[in-house]
Amino acid sequence: MTNTLKIAFDLPNKKTFTLSIADPKDGITKAEVQSVAEDIISKQAFLVDGAALQSVKSIKLYSSGSTDLA
Repeated sequence: MTNTLKIAFDLPNKKTFTLSIADPKDGITKAEVQSVAEDIISKQAFLVDGAALQSVKSIKLYSSGSTDLA
């Protein structure tokens, strides 16, 4: 099973920037992710086309896997 955490941020131009993190720690909480996301925004850690991230749009954890068929 593979897990991917995706944090979507709003940009000033009404577009979205998505940060994907492979294999986040087990048991991660929304509060933990929200805190880190807000820190990323406040420190302007990412600029997209020169624009800083404005707010957190969504936080989602995706799981995928495969099973061999006999």
